Amino acid sequence: MYVDLERQNGLLVDAMKIEHIAVWTRDAKRLTAFYISFLDGRLSEEHKDPDTGFYSCFIECSEGARLEIMQATNVEDRPDSLVERSVGFTHLAFRGNAAAEIDAIAERFVENGYRMEKEPVTMDDGYYECSVFDPDSNIIEFTHKSN
Repeated sequence: MYVDLERQNGLLVDAMKIEHIAVWTRDAKRLTAFYISFLDGRLSEEHKDPDTGFYSCFIECSEGARLEIMQATNVEDRPDSLVERSVGFTHLAFRGNAAAEIDAIAERFVENGYRMEKEPVTMDDGYYECSVFDPDSNIIEFTHKSN
């Protein structure tokens, strides 16, 4: 089914920007520390519901988008059968300022014992990128494209 989202003055999405992306975890403290450290983010707000065991915090990045880390007592693990190419979000990507910055990011992750999903490489589309697994095995990509 197609839904027409046009406005009189243009497309509805013209003014839209990503506000935040949320991720479930079993260990919010560990994942929050990871993202604050490696993204140079800052903890901006926290929400706790002791009745349900729900906890949520937001990490703000310098460009304005936020990452929400959520934890609850009833979070399920991904099935072991999860395949590399399946329907759904596949990774979270951050733009770097130069290829050297991508190299430095990759080196920092390796030095801190994190697994690389993809070593720094120039792709066919001209992007120079690498990707790493976060502590919960989510794929985080760092990318740069020269003009």
